[in-house]
Amino acid sequence: FEITPANLDITADAGQTKVYGDPDPVFSYQVAGLKNGDIQGAVVTGSLTRMVGNDVGMYAIQQGTIDAGGNYAINFTPADFEITTASLDITADGGQSKVYGDSDPVFTYQYSGLKNGDSNAVIIGALARTAGEDVGIYPINLGTLDAGPNYAINFTPADFEITPATLDITADAGQSKVYGDPDPEFTYQVAGL
Repeated sequence: FEITPANLDITADAGQTKVYGDPDPVFSYQVAGLKNGDIQGAVVTGSLTRMVGNDVGMYAIQQGTIDAGGNYAINFTPADFEITTASLDITADGGQSKVYGDSDPVFTYQYSGLKNGDSNAVIIGALARTAGEDVGIYPINLGTLDAGPNYAINFTPADFEITPATLDITADAGQSKVYGDPDPEFTYQVAGL
């Protein structure tokens, strides 16, 4: 007389996720088919695993080391595990400016939130500003700045100021008139345009 293993259905729970750079959670699952008064915690041992990878994306949850002993044959149903984007905070530095007529500087910023051992090398591109060359205030915007698919950027803008340039106007020396004549048109030299 032979007693054969009973089928034990183990189904990985759907909707399991983590944020890029965080540790993996303990993967959860459901069990159906225990017999003879067996209790899940006493019979089912081990843990689920997932496909290898750390970038944002979907990874299949696998049976891993899950075991139920010799009395059960496991029918495992996988699910997808999702790694979602991490938030990267980028804040444009305040107080950036130029003098009217000068070239724009490279706009600077502060960042926080890099994960998984990433360095600032993952941040590429440059900040930009609203177009215009007259004296005034221009908002700095995200421009082409990007941190790749593992990050969602939360950007805090700042204002960029174009300040007046110095224009030197020097009255010409030696200007005169004869007593009683009308004043001439006074002449001058300009430097700094």
